[in-house]
This record gives sequence, structure tokens and C-alpha cells, in this order.
Amino acid sequence: MANRNSNFYSSLDLRRYLAPEDYQAIYDHSNAKYNGKGWQNYAVFGPKQLSRVWGNIVKEDEIVVKASAIGVGANKPIRSTSGWSRFGGSIYKVGHGVKMDEDDLLKMQEIAASNMGKMEELMIDSMIAKSDKLVIGIHNKITSWLYEGLSTGVINDFNEDGILVQADLMIPDKYKAKPNSGKGWFTISGSTWTPNAQSDPIQDMLDAQQFAEDENLPFDHWEITKTMYRKLMLHPSVIAKCRNHMSGIANTNYTLVESEILSVMHEFGVAPFRVIDEKSAKEINGISEVDTASFEPTSLVLCNSGSGLFEIKNARSVYEERVAAGPQQTGQYSFTGENNAIAILNQWQESPVCNIFESELWAFPILSNPLKSVLIFNCQDNYTFPTV
Repeated sequence: MANRNSNFYSSLDLRRYLAPEDYQAIYDHSNAKYNGKGWQNYAVFGPKQLSRVWGNIVKEDEIVVKASAIGVGANKPIRSTSGWSRFGGSIYKVGHGVKMDEDDLLKMQEIAASNMGKMEELMIDSMIAKSDKLVIGIHNKITSWLYEGLSTGVINDFNEDGILVQADLMIPDKYKAKPNSGKGWFTISGSTWTPNAQSDPIQDMLDAQQFAEDENLPFDHWEITKTMYRKLMLHPSVIAKCRNHMSGIANTNYTLVESEILSVMHEFGVAPFRVIDEKSAKEINGISEVDTASFEPTSLVLCNSGSGLFEIKNARSVYEERVAAGPQQTGQYSFTGENNAIAILNQWQESPVCNIFESELWAFPILSNPLKSVLIFNCQDNYTFPTV
């Protein structure tokens, strides 16, 4: 008991080492680590709102018709106009927490025993690591929802330690395509993808692009997972079509490399690819595990570049209301991220002794205009697009 005194326990409280502005700097630094990644390639945060329900009104695009030649004194023909559509849904709360407990402190104390200044360094390093988990984990959740919605048209998400989230992104069925029956690109069994020699991926992509052009659907690239991209580069129908298009290949055993295949595919007219390499984790029974990819691996999405494709609907956290009410004695509140929408609470607990950090964000990604945004092409002819 000789080493257990009030200083021992109070040293666990990070507020002993960090001022409020230091916390803010650490949270902002964690948030900055996510810049240019995940959802930020597709979306912007909308205005922060008080309601947890959102609603959008969009107008269908239309092709402007030519004026008519009319006789003297004749009435001008009145053109019909396309309609307006309204859609809406809920904004969900995402959040998680971490803590620094007595066991953490004991280990730090042992390490710091030979260096009086070491304790403070260990505490701050631990705080930075916990900040990354709190803030970047929030971003990863939004990205996961966005990828699922972008590649399937719906979001069906259930966390073992959370709630069921379901939403239809309202993409018209005509913008969800598949190959003709029997012309699926692969036969998939577990992690084994066996290519179908009867399929023609290049022509399927060109047909989808032609349909998008006829529908006045804007696009400049395909979204594709790294797994799909690698399989596509090795597909025998793709290689054969590229080889037949190339001239001057005298050696029939000449192996086309990836850059050559890509070059010829683009010569055919296939739009560029943006390759998604998604890596995320989830926690089950206190153990971190690699999570299932959110982007449907057999889907390719034809869309436009830019962060205007989605909008992140977000609402005000009750933490903000608490701060507005006046000084707090038991907790310290911080806000970071776009619109300062990620709220973080740092609180000290006496029994059992620990420092608890919790972060939350009220947000949900939606397509800015679901009627004219994306075309989802799934390479499997037997694929069934999910519904809510």
C-alpha cells in the first residue's frame, strides 16, 4: 500500500496534465489525419440542424425541347415540365468510448518509476492514441454507410453493440444494372473468383456508359474495389479483347501487363477507374476484428467525381446544449470535425477509478440528387439488389 496515495490516483486524471486548449488541439489533429479520405471524396456536411429528421426536395432534370414553328396569331404550345420529388429520413447517432483505468495507470507508473517526467509523456501519448480511436472511428462509420449505399442503393447496417439502421437512397431501379442471364463475369465461391469466358466485361461497361449518356446521367469514372479491379485485369475475356485490339504482337505467348490492359480498355472507351481499398475494424467482446467490406465487391458504380455527390445530414448534439447551459463540474466537453459536429466528453470517475472519453456524432449520408446521381452495375447476373 506504500505506493498508493492520492497523488497516484489523481495522476490518472488527464486534466492534471492538459489544458482545455490542449485537448482541442489533439482532437483536431486526429480529425486532420482523416483529411482527403473515405467519405470526404464524395460528400460535404450540410448545415447543422436541431431536428433528427431531414427532408430534401429535388427536381428531375429534363432535356429542353425545341420551340415549334407556329402560324400568325396562333397560340404558343405550352410545354410540360418534370416534377419535383420529396424524400427524407432520420439522422442517426454514432458514437463510442474509451477509458484509462487503474490497470493502465499501474503499468505507466512502473515504466515511469525510473524517470520522474516520464509519467506525463505516457499519459499524453495515451491520450493521443485514444483521440485517434474516438475521432477517426466516427469518420470510418460514416464512410462505411456511404460505401454501402453507393454500391447497393440501400443501407442495411446492424452493429452487435448498437441498433439496426435501414435506409433506401432512392436510386431508381433503371439505374441498377446486371449482365444478361448467363453472362455474369465470375462464379464466386468464398474467396475464389472463377471467370466466365462467355462474359464480356468491356462491352458490359460500354453499354452501361451508353445508357447513362442516353439518360443524361453525368459520370466521369467507375468506382471499383481493389478485389474487383485485380480480378478484372486477369479476366480472360478482357485480356483477349485487348490483345485482339493491339497490333504488332508477333509473339502469341506475350503477356499483357496491367498498364497495357488499362490503356486499351480506355481506347475502347471505358471510363477511368477509382480503386477503393477499404479497411475497417469492429469490436466483438472486447476484441478488434477486421470488418466485412462495406462496398459491395461485385459492384461497379458509374458516377461523377467531386464531393457534391452526397450530403452528410447532421444534427446538434445534446453536449452542445449542456455547454450552453453553463460551467460543468464533472466533465469536459470538446467539439471537432466539420461543423464541429463530433462531440467529445472527458469525465473522471472515482469508483471504479478511471478516465472515460466518449465521442458522438448525429449524422447520415444521403445522395444529393438520387434521381440523377449514379448507375450501379453488378457484374453477377444472379445478383439481387437489396431492399429495405
